Amino acid sequence: MKALCVGIINKKENFVDAQESLLELKELGKSMGYTIIDSLLLSCAKIDAAFYLSKPMVQELKRELEEKEGEILLFNEELSPTQLKNLENILEMMVLDRTELILKIFQDHAKTQEAKLQVEIAQLKYALPRLKRMWTHLSRIEGGFGFTKGPGETQIELDRRTIKNRIALLSKKLNLVATRRETRRKKRLTSDLLKVSLAGYTNAGKTSLLNLLAKEKLVVEDKLFATLSPVTRKVFLSSQKYALISDTVGFIKKLPTPLIASFKSTLQEIKLSDVS
Repeated sequence: MKALCVGIINKKENFVDAQESLLELKELGKSMGYTIIDSLLLSCAKIDAAFYLSKPMVQELKRELEEKEGEILLFNEELSPTQLKNLENILEMMVLDRTELILKIFQDHAKTQEAKLQVEIAQLKYALPRLKRMWTHLSRIEGGFGFTKGPGETQIELDRRTIKNRIALLSKKLNLVATRRETRRKKRLTSDLLKVSLAGYTNAGKTSLLNLLAKEKLVVEDKLFATLSPVTRKVFLSSQKYALISDTVGFIKKLPTPLIASFKSTLQEIKLSDVS
């Protein structure tokens, strides 16, 4: 799909930060397989409750999308359910805000049980106030929000009470998985091996470095958030010495609140490491 990326300069963000964040949005779009036709950085002094942008700016966006044959708009801020619905009605196409786009990427890249649980919980929390819009997406675009396959497949058809019950159940499962992970981590702490964490920006090459050091063949992709769970390997250093090296989830600016939990294990690995 051809996507137009839109970033915002407001009182909270200066031009340089807004530009860097917009570049991230473009990479996020590419990670989802979208073709980025252009990116726009707009100044927005006041947030409009109905559209986020002013009505004239929305109309200008519509003309831009029509001229460049855009099929989807990627918006670099979190939009309210009302703003999303109103923008889609005027633009006559699907709109993804930054949070929804990252959630879709996390869903595609979640491999471990812990990551899958974290992503489904985040998806359901995001979906609760947006159920009506989600149903509309499913009727218009194959794949919709991502609930037509994988984690959360049938949740879009359930009412809010059922979704809340589902979140509670998944949270319990996640706590059990996290407890088992913490037990394994404590066992590693009792060893006298050097503990190293590879930390940094997403898609910076941390997994490639671990592959090189540990002579592993972990999957490496030129995409943001290809790794969603810490991976630890024992690496030979020299003179019969070994180290435990952990690959961690990469960081990104403006991470959606529902996904902050996905980084707890990474932050814990870094905190307990001898070197990071």
